[in-house]
Amino acid sequence: MTREDEMGDTMLNFYGGDDRVYNQSFFKQFPKDTARGYASEVTIVVKDIDELYQEVSEKLKKYIVREIAEKKDHGHVWRDFRMVDPFGFYLRFTEILDWGQK
Repeated sequence: MTREDEMGDTMLNFYGGDDRVYNQSFFKQFPKDTARGYASEVTIVVKDIDELYQEVSEKLKKYIVREIAEKKDHGHVWRDFRMVDPFGFYLRFTEILDWGQK
């Protein structure tokens, strides 16, 4: 999946539901029954969190593991929600926020 917008170009490479992942140089070291997303969080920044959440909650409700909510941390306030995809990846969809990393 490739995303190109004013926030920059982003590419995520997911091995689909076939056996190619078991021969990949890094992933072949893990047992075949290990959840593919184990110990990973993919954070995806979106412009309109409410619009996305509305669509996701209508079409993919069973994958939502944390409903949309306001979060506060170190003086920052934002809204996000969390999902787990069919391969076990933990996905955080969040509003645009300047975390101070430059």
